[in-house]
Amino acid sequence: PGDQPLVRLVVMSDGGRYDFEPISVVPVMGEALREGAGDMSAEQIADIIDYSGARFGSRVSDHHNGIDLIALNSRLADLLPVLRAMITAPRFDDRTVDIIRRRQAANRAIQLTRVGVRATTFSKQMIAGHGHIAAALNTPEQIESVSPEMLRSCHAATLGSAPLRAYLAGNFDDAVLRSVIDMLESLPAPGTASPVVITPY
Repeated sequence: PGDQPLVRLVVMSDGGRYDFEPISVVPVMGEALREGAGDMSAEQIADIIDYSGARFGSRVSDHHNGIDLIALNSRLADLLPVLRAMITAPRFDDRTVDIIRRRQAANRAIQLTRVGVRATTFSKQMIAGHGHIAAALNTPEQIESVSPEMLRSCHAATLGSAPLRAYLAGNFDDAVLRSVIDMLESLPAPGTASPVVITPY
């Protein structure tokens, strides 16, 4: 039914495309998070997402990255363990990373043939200035150079480290809010653990 309550949960950390070299690292990591985490294979994660009618996406900006989950309230309990595994124990195995690299590199090669994309890219380079990180061109070759070790280092410095910021929106009740808080508070902290602070919007 179309009237079932939905929630959107976004978990964000510092560290975006311009905080790592090459700038392709964070976008590749975002896609790889869904391809195996913890004791779940990519196929198991896909089955849970499909069965739940949910959507996981990655968010990447200049200086932040994160995970975006849209789900029915009634299915959230099945999806929070998946989200937790993505945050704490992504696999980044060689074969999966290679598939993602090839796919993203092929897509980027097509994008760079479009006049609008090329114009926007070169305009950013002129505005940022030679040598500035914002002037770096995301090329298929850069994407192909991303290794599983780079992804592990990037993850350890971003989603794998506290503090994280979580944004919850939708038609949810106290039980849903409590389940999200419990998941967040269960995450391992590299330093002294701090309680979840709720800031109403």
